[in-house]
Amino acid sequence: MAKCFTELRTMACSASHVALCPTMDLMAVVLKDGALAIHRTMTGEKIFPSPDSVEPPAASAATVLCWCLDGRVLAVGHEDGSLLLLDVETHDTRVATSEISPASMGYDSL
Repeated sequence: MAKCFTELRTMACSASHVALCPTMDLMAVVLKDGALAIHRTMTGEKIFPSPDSVEPPAASAATVLCWCLDGRVLAVGHEDGSLLLLDVETHDTRVATSEISPASMGYDSL
């Protein structure tokens, strides 16, 4: 039987959601406790949160992830309906709130 995939790296963590960046070697991970981390896929290097980045305090656990099509912005939905937009190149963040809790997200290329 032919092998279709080759395992490149194994990372031990308790992940509830994982999203791969469409343009860079980045992997966003929501851990079981709702915390967000971003790692390089090839090396496993953790790039967010880093010691020099400031992550806004999360009022509730992250529940859903979605990368922008250009791979520069990661949208993170939280249980309380807040939405974090993270620029992965500059680590700038914007937080928006809404009246609904996001169950799924997607970027459209309109």
